[in-house]
Amino acid sequence: MSDPFSVAGSAVGVISLGLQVCQQLTSYCQAYNSYDEEIKKIGSRSESLQRPLKDLRELIEEARAKDPEIATDLADKALNLQSMVNSLRGTIDRMIPTMTANTQGKIRSQLNKVIYPFRRETLRDMLRDLDGIQVVLQTTLSIYSTQKITSGFTTCFKEQIDGPKLVKIVVRLPQ
Repeated sequence: MSDPFSVAGSAVGVISLGLQVCQQLTSYCQAYNSYDEEIKKIGSRSESLQRPLKDLRELIEEARAKDPEIATDLADKALNLQSMVNSLRGTIDRMIPTMTANTQGKIRSQLNKVIYPFRRETLRDMLRDLDGIQVVLQTTLSIYSTQKITSGFTTCFKEQIDGPKLVKIVVRLPQ
């Protein structure tokens, strides 16, 4: 079994990169928002993924101290995001070299808006990757929630069985 802290650390890195990619994609798509419906979808989807990514990162970091086994499990699931995040990162690096603060970058950015650098296939690939990230996040967070609920029920049930004996209450009905 691998070291839970190194696995969790790698997963947190992937999640942080995913957050950065989603934030860049959101801001880039806002510049092109009026151009195409698919760009609006990409911007909206990348924006909506930021909260679950943050939640998963926090869960992994909290679980490191409390339950390393759960932290490792969550981290393994989070590492499934890596290929999709890397794919989006590559697309962003190719399409958004103009996101600089200098004047030349601003001029180039305005020209790119006119040229409209998105190809239909690239947009579909980006949407597919964002959908994949969303599925992995939903599945991981659902599994974790189910485990937590089940653990809570098990603890409560065990306390009832091991704890004080149940008191038998007799109710007499009037005759």
